[in-house]
Amino acid sequence: LIGLSITDGTITDKEKHSLASDFYVGEERDALNVIDDIATLGFGHASIYRKIGKFKDGSTVKTFRVSKGGSFATLLANMGAFVGKKTTQSRKVPVWIMNSSLSVKREFLSGFQSGDGCKVTVEKNEKRYRVIIHPTVQACSNETLKETKNYVEQLKQLFTELGIDTKVSSKKKNSGIATNEVRLIIN
Repeated sequence: LIGLSITDGTITDKEKHSLASDFYVGEERDALNVIDDIATLGFGHASIYRKIGKFKDGSTVKTFRVSKGGSFATLLANMGAFVGKKTTQSRKVPVWIMNSSLSVKREFLSGFQSGDGCKVTVEKNEKRYRVIIHPTVQACSNETLKETKNYVEQLKQLFTELGIDTKVSSKKKNSGIATNEVRLIIN
């Protein structure tokens, strides 16, 4: 849940320092799995909402939002999940994850990749198929570029420990507040 929270989730500080957490997933099955995980941890039932939105190009996106506040959101924040707008803050993989067993690191990266992970596509060229693994991208401001590179280097280290070869690169974007992209490329 930490990996998913820091990618496709938010933790917000509501009135009087009460934290709320939300997870955004594309499939109902994934939303139900998040709800089950929260309940398994002993935090009771979470709320689920379905949202249908439109992009500027007219295409639609359907997402499910799973919400749970109170002590659950506080636990996530205390375990290292990010509170507030991610692209404008210094991000780090929590120390306890960096020092954990390979199975915990694998579960963290699974949650991370399910949120911000690369898109895998298959192209057919004549008689052969080619698997393409697109980069995992982290957007950031100019002020947090160095810290974001360090964060992605931490992710690279976790992948390396699991025997997965990756490299890190960065690219400047043309517009928006998050003007840089730091990419994790699976070789």
